[in-house]
Amino acid sequence: MVVLGTSNGPATARPGRLLLEDAVDPARTEALRALREQARAAPVRVAEDGPRVAGELALDPTALATWLEGLPRDTGGRLANPAIVQALLDGYLASPQLDADDLQALLDHPFDGLWEQDTLRVTLLTPAQYREAYGAIR
Repeated sequence: MVVLGTSNGPATARPGRLLLEDAVDPARTEALRALREQARAAPVRVAEDGPRVAGELALDPTALATWLEGLPRDTGGRLANPAIVQALLDGYLASPQLDADDLQALLDHPFDGLWEQDTLRVTLLTPAQYREAYGAIR
């Protein structure tokens, strides 16, 4: 079975033999790959000055804090908005430490697509691998 998957940033590893993985913007994808690892390195904590930083960018500080709680598990989705990336560059978070060059790469390579997915992954699975990963074939 051939399975086509898409993601925002690097695709999550799936079972089966990888046939193809391609990124619309490799520089953006590599920055997201690095940021995903950085985001998982420490708990998300807002900096003492974070609410002011958010306010200066017309972002709701409470909503932003809640949104960024998901940064470790959905890095690409949480960093899709350039204003949020700018808030992180401006010091919104105390933790985790995110590389400024990687964040700047997201601003320099804005997402440009019809949907929020920028990476394509094609894998070949046996029927048993498919059932284990995705459930019964319907």
